[in-house]
Amino acid sequence: VNSKKSLSSSALNDYIQCPLKFYLSKIAGIKESDEITENIEANVFGSIFHKAMELIYKEYEGKVIEKDIFARLEASVDNAVKVAFSKEYLKITDESKYEEPKGRNELVTHVIKKYVQKTLDYDKTLVPFTYIKSEQKINCRFPISKEKHISLSGFIDRIHQKDGVFFVVDYKTGADDLAYKNIDQLFDKEDVKRPKAVFQTLMYALMLKYNSKHYEKTTMRPNVFQIKKIMSAEYSPQIYRKDGRGNVEELLDYNSIAGEYEDKFRILLEEIFDPTIPFKQCSSAKKCEYCSFKNICGR
Repeated sequence: VNSKKSLSSSALNDYIQCPLKFYLSKIAGIKESDEITENIEANVFGSIFHKAMELIYKEYEGKVIEKDIFARLEASVDNAVKVAFSKEYLKITDESKYEEPKGRNELVTHVIKKYVQKTLDYDKTLVPFTYIKSEQKINCRFPISKEKHISLSGFIDRIHQKDGVFFVVDYKTGADDLAYKNIDQLFDKEDVKRPKAVFQTLMYALMLKYNSKHYEKTTMRPNVFQIKKIMSAEYSPQIYRKDGRGNVEELLDYNSIAGEYEDKFRILLEEIFDPTIPFKQCSSAKKCEYCSFKNICGR
């Protein structure tokens, strides 16, 4: 791996899912298709939602969010989705050329607006809270030994603070699981149901910790906003551990599991950078069903 590059949570999730996929995309540099299709695909749906939420809260970063602010936030939803659609789907950068979605895409963006509104409705239940940052770019150097550090990077969808707790938030528009059996499961290559969203959000907390001594000494609570479930009356973004007996324990502070998670994380990085360990194809063909590289590797 190029020493000038850094590893992201998606790259590490790819490695755990299939080391060969990681090799093809991150080392060999084979690109997945990035063409504009006639209709919005699932990944672009998520990108539009993310961008819209970023735009809506942009001027409120670092400010306390009270209920009286939501009328202005809600009034900006239509334009935020239009701009997000133009930037993320049409790849338009010139503000004067932003376009309204048409046809089926108009229906899809209508659904996105509903999800944005429901997210704002949920945010109303949190007030007052301080909105720290949207799409926080984060870099850190994680030690795998006294002499060797690995560069990590990524974008945290959202950080907000309430009652002294920093919430590290990842938006998910898919059906991601927030339950994990134990820390080992997050690194298990054989587990087709491995909760990737949990691994990713914990990695964001890890990066904040190693990026700033400020976060090292604070309570960080990893949350996953499951946008398609946010309309539910019993909705919760809380990550939790669920053992084989059905016992549930919410993860209220990253630091409570940091030692174990970071030990496993260090072992993962050591494996990736070990020249004696080949990048093998995953054992389960089920993982290959939606993989962009399945034609290359023969699955």
